[in-house]
Amino acid sequence: MPCSGSNSRRWAKKTSTSSPNASTTKRDRGLITAILGHAPTPPSHSTFALACASANEVDALVKRIGAAGHVVKKAPWDAFWGQRYAIVADPDGYMVDLFAPL
Repeated sequence: MPCSGSNSRRWAKKTSTSSPNASTTKRDRGLITAILGHAPTPPSHSTFALACASANEVDALVKRIGAAGHVVKKAPWDAFWGQRYAIVADPDGYMVDLFAPL
């Protein structure tokens, strides 16, 4: 796979009004819901992020993944945070983020 690096991160945590991170978690859930079109649920609560060398590489890799019959959850787009971004799912349903700087 041409992209490099692997970084797991928590997409959603249980929210609690007593938690100091509750507002951040709600904001994260809102962003994920806006991107995916639904709230994060297991197994989409965790993801791996793979850095690609270029925006064109993100596009090409997503095309190859889709052509191989795998699920493309979110086609490549220019994210407001300055990256070309796409989300695919592994065979177990976990999200895999592909990104590159714009």
